[in-house]
Amino acid sequence: MFDCAIEEKSPFILIVDDDDDDVFLMMSVLRRVSWETGAEIECGSVDNGADALALVSLKRMLADLPVAVILDLNMPKLDGMSALKALRQSLGFGELPVFVLTTTANQAVHSAAMALGATKTFVKPNSKSELTDIAREILQTLH
Repeated sequence: MFDCAIEEKSPFILIVDDDDDDVFLMMSVLRRVSWETGAEIECGSVDNGADALALVSLKRMLADLPVAVILDLNMPKLDGMSALKALRQSLGFGELPVFVLTTTANQAVHSAAMALGATKTFVKPNSKSELTDIAREILQTLH
């Protein structure tokens, strides 16, 4: 008889942003906040919407969807709005939490993202404490 232990994986959050500094900061803050709450998460990143759609689709085939996507709007290849629209129109991704984190404070852009199905939108903050607050809010939404 085979003895197979199934290892439980940490929840995975996908960050979609073409700014390496923003990705690094978000990953660091998410890990620290999750660690403070006694949880562990994994973070991964891609730098455009097309790669995000490909990765999420692959993870769906492997029954390993991310627990959330944090999505920038201004990116090469496929922008965040187009990626969000594609995710929401695809079968199996309707319930996937997608948080938009963008530099624009334009309310019309945030409203458009919400109309396309964003879970919540945020303006990229100027301080680490504000980014920590956003990370806390995202993680609380997932529990």
